[in-house]
Amino acid sequence: MKNITMSFSEGTKVIYKERTGIIDFVDNEYVVVRWDEVEGVNPARLIVYPQQYNNITLFKSSEK
Repeated sequence: MKNITMSFSEGTKVIYKERTGIIDFVDNEYVVVRWDEVEGVNPARLIVYPQQYNNITLFKSSEK
């Protein structure tokens, strides 16, 4: 398996496969993306493994 190096920080706003969210948790093996909240609904969270990091874009970078 190819070693993918990317660093994330909790609280960073990102886009994952065309949905905006926040990096909620960072581990050595994965990151957790929390989807933007909808009023009255607990936000869903998604575990993203290194093989899928290429699908994560920093929100600021996407506005250019």
